[in-house]
Amino acid sequence: MSQKISAPATSPLRRPALRERHDAGFSLDDRLRHGWLSIAEICQLKGISRSTLYADARAGRITFEKHGRRSLVRGPVAAAYLAGNSDEAE
Repeated sequence: MSQKISAPATSPLRRPALRERHDAGFSLDDRLRHGWLSIAEICQLKGISRSTLYADARAGRITFEKHGRRSLVRGPVAAAYLAGNSDEAE
């Protein structure tokens, strides 16, 4: 009999909701003022899906910047988007 093995919720194989490996040592507040946020972080903070975020990007409400293969959002742009003031982000 074949048995499927799945990783438990606390397993290191599961990815955390908010990865901080690229911004270790900086608080979310600091990164919203001066740093960068990932697509996943913005989606979690705003409570929306990735496709909704990409639709907002197509509509011009938020802008991404490529850093290698990753798409990141400048902190002040993310803060304005999260507050609902996407016009102030530019």
